[in-house]
This record gives sequence, structure tokens and C-alpha cells, in this order.
Amino acid sequence: MLVRRRGTASRLAAVPALVVLALSTMLGLDGADARMVVECAALFVVCLIQVVRPTLLGWAVLLVWFTFSTIGTISLALRPGYDLHLPPILLLLVPAVALLLFRPRAEVRERGAMVIAVLAAVVIVAPLFIF
Repeated sequence: MLVRRRGTASRLAAVPALVVLALSTMLGLDGADARMVVECAALFVVCLIQVVRPTLLGWAVLLVWFTFSTIGTISLALRPGYDLHLPPILLLLVPAVALLLFRPRAEVRERGAMVIAVLAAVVIVAPLFIF
């Protein structure tokens, strides 16, 4: 149910995420945090798999990661002493919106599949955001 191949619409959802993760991985190779490079590279591989063989779980992992990253970036920008810069927020928000708009469709016999996929993705992704 969660790893069954989905339609072509969810392939389009991964394209903006693929671009953002490729940029993040390449820019991170200049000596940034090694954890960030590994995380972005792993998510880049998930994006590539989503473009070739879209699944509900892969889509949910990408959606949750981009949603958590967007929320973290916005909360950081709103703290005192930080300036609000739109490019970093938009860089994360555009793929999250694309993932929502071009989400895979669950069939009638798959009731609750979307909720289960998102909950499983939260369990997978949440430890990355706990410091």
C-alpha cells in the first residue's frame, strides 16, 4: 500500500525538491556541516526514486522533511536578532507546495493510506530535527 507504484502526477512533485536538494548537497560540499550533506544526499536519492517510481511513502518523507525545514527556517527568521530573508524560506516552501499540489492519489480501497504514510514519514524524519 505505501510502496506501491503511483501515477505520473507525483513524479512532477519531486522535481522542485530534486533541484533544491541537488543545490543543497553541492553547496554543502564546501565544508559545511557533514550531517547536512549526508541528509540532503539521502533525500536526493529518495527524490530520484520518486521520479522513476513514485510511492506514497517516498512522497510523504519528502513532504514531511520540507515541511519541517520550512517551519524551522521561518521560526529562525522570526527570532530577535535575525533578519527575515525570503529566498531561504521560498527555497523550502516551493517544493513543499509542489509536493502538496501534485500528491499521489490513494485509491478507494486504500482508506487511510495517506494518513499512515504521513505518520510513518514523521517517525522517520522527526529524529533529524531533534537536536
